[in-house]
Amino acid sequence: MKTDAIARQYGPTMYDLEVGLLEAFEKIEEAQAAGIEPDAETLALIQASLDGALTKRDRCAQFLLHLESVGTAIGIELGRLKDKKQRIEAARERFESYILAVMESVGTTKLEGEAFTFKMKQNPSSVIVDDPAAVPSEFMILPPAHPALLAIKKAIKNGRDVPGAHLQDGKMRLEVS
Repeated sequence: MKTDAIARQYGPTMYDLEVGLLEAFEKIEEAQAAGIEPDAETLALIQASLDGALTKRDRCAQFLLHLESVGTAIGIELGRLKDKKQRIEAARERFESYILAVMESVGTTKLEGEAFTFKMKQNPSSVIVDDPAAVPSEFMILPPAHPALLAIKKAIKNGRDVPGAHLQDGKMRLEVS
């Protein structure tokens, strides 16, 4: 039985100690109600059970506090890692912009190295909504009302005029292969 293995490894569970203590007190109350006083051995057993329960309670509280402190530490570390990720992503964007600027200044869309190749690629056009109120209702998503950018993009690419919106050419991106 799993609980027996746990009891052998960690001692009695909090539940076992609390139930045992409750049962011991009930036996004493029953004996006293019958006019029988508990003997020294029974009182010593109850004291040992009480001491075990008090120790287990304290150890359970320590474990909860430990879990709380670990959770707090992880939260702090997650925040630190999030900040680091943002710094790394910003450094990557700056470096990619630098490589794109070099490629533009020398008038090429491809630079080959020994192991890698840089290619300048055009990102897809994106929809710019100049006036959401002017966008026809067929291009609105409800609720809440907001323009359906993919539908607008498709309509404009198919030659349709969509009031309140236009396409803007995508930025250049660096592709490393």
